[in-house]
Amino acid sequence: MIYDKFCWYTSPEQPASMTPAERYNHISEWAGRARGTNPGVFDELTGILSECGGLDEDGLAETEALFLRILNSFIRQNKLLHDELSDLEPAGVVNIACQL
Repeated sequence: MIYDKFCWYTSPEQPASMTPAERYNHISEWAGRARGTNPGVFDELTGILSECGGLDEDGLAETEALFLRILNSFIRQNKLLHDELSDLEPAGVVNIACQL
């Protein structure tokens, strides 16, 4: 399934046992993997969405559910990343120039 092809961010399992630099490195390593993976998956998703005009009601509903699942996952992921980076910012390890 296309959803599983995305490189989703997950928090480290034991963040309390990690230094702020290790936690930031965990985020940075994920970001590198995501940059190498997600653009291609978005291209694939665009192809799926461009074919919606030829779908029957069931196919359209299935595609809509998939799109909303992906969109909601990115919203949750962005909130998680924002919270984690905000928590790390006082430690001075976050590259402020990279934040939006």
